[in-house]
Amino acid sequence: MRVGIIAPVWVPIPPKAYGGVEWVVHHLVEGLEARGHEVTLVTVGESECTASKVLATYEDAQYPRLGQTVPELIHAVEAYGHLSSADVIHDHTLVGPVIATFRDEPTVVTVHGPVDAEMRRLYSSLDRVGYIAISDAQRSHAPELNWLGTIHNAVDVSAFPFCAEKEPYLAFLGRMNRDKGAPQAIHLARSLGLPIRIAAKLNEPAEHEFFDSQVRPLLGPDAEYLGELGTEDKKELLAGAKALVAPIQWDEPFGMVFIEALSCGTPVLSIARGSLPEIVEDGVTGLLAPDTETLMHAARGRLDSLDPHACRRSAEERFGLERFVTDHERVYTQVAGANLSMIR
Repeated sequence: MRVGIIAPVWVPIPPKAYGGVEWVVHHLVEGLEARGHEVTLVTVGESECTASKVLATYEDAQYPRLGQTVPELIHAVEAYGHLSSADVIHDHTLVGPVIATFRDEPTVVTVHGPVDAEMRRLYSSLDRVGYIAISDAQRSHAPELNWLGTIHNAVDVSAFPFCAEKEPYLAFLGRMNRDKGAPQAIHLARSLGLPIRIAAKLNEPAEHEFFDSQVRPLLGPDAEYLGELGTEDKKELLAGAKALVAPIQWDEPFGMVFIEALSCGTPVLSIARGSLPEIVEDGVTGLLAPDTETLMHAARGRLDSLDPHACRRSAEERFGLERFVTDHERVYTQVAGANLSMIR
């Protein structure tokens, strides 16, 4: 098939540091190409993905303008103009679906963020577009949308180092904001008598404000902030840790870091919200609890019983690239030449 894929405009493909969506796009493009599909990727000029054709709407990634409407709008408008001959367009942007509803090309959109009230209102008003959910939990917030399926994200498990013998520390990896629960992670680590190593994106003003007021006062010899790590350093951090601590404070739609940790054979300690019960098998590949306090008590007695081999095996069987690409091929075949308003 001729598949047009529209990546976000903010970060190159693949990303050099933070960029969960961008890694998803990268793996999808490479997987489709390996199976003989002709992929045209619309991205930004710093990208190095091996698609059949790579088109850049900007010479540089637009991360410094993250959240602004104009660069994403220009990117999406030009992207659809380039992809008029595609059998199916797969859009990973926020504003792109608005443009797709006025065009004839079969278009699917992966919803990477939460479907809150306003997003539900927007997606419900768009015709000629089908949606892919990244978890059933995300999809449940708007069951009436034109969902074509749920496809869990994936990673190249073989690219992550497996470590069965763990070092005596915990890891936290994510963005520096309230939703990710860095302060709660520090408290949990201290309750277990283990040091915690914190790697997190810290760029935007709101992230700096949260860090300075809520996290910096908690740092010390047993709670170290490492900054935002590159890909290889991130893998090393995850592989060596006894567990990834992720006491999320919101309904996480998916979360790439969870399957990255499992790929390293590292169990996940988290809250049973959002997609976590779909990713982590409680008592086998991690521990889930309704709140941080309950998670602390569970970890005291059960952390050492979690088997790194079971974590790695779960990543290989449930979150590998072969399954991921096959699931997308199935959706593309379904929508190519179809009337999306008739598909449920």
